[in-house]
Amino acid sequence: MTDGVDGVICEVDDVPMLVQKLRLLLGDGSLRKKLQLQAIKSVDRFSIGNTAKRWEKMLDSLVGHKRG
Repeated sequence: MTDGVDGVICEVDDVPMLVQKLRLLLGDGSLRKKLQLQAIKSVDRFSIGNTAKRWEKMLDSLVGHKRG
């Protein structure tokens, strides 16, 4: 997730930041819609197929390093 692109990110335990981000989202319908549309587009990155491919590539690279 990228802050302001496909969601909002707050630091852990930073209540003032959380309040600020929530107020921003509650007051800006066009921003909410933009984030929603971008989040839908970015979901594919986390599909089972894409995640499996990344794991396979990482594991192959680890096995390759041990051989070499």
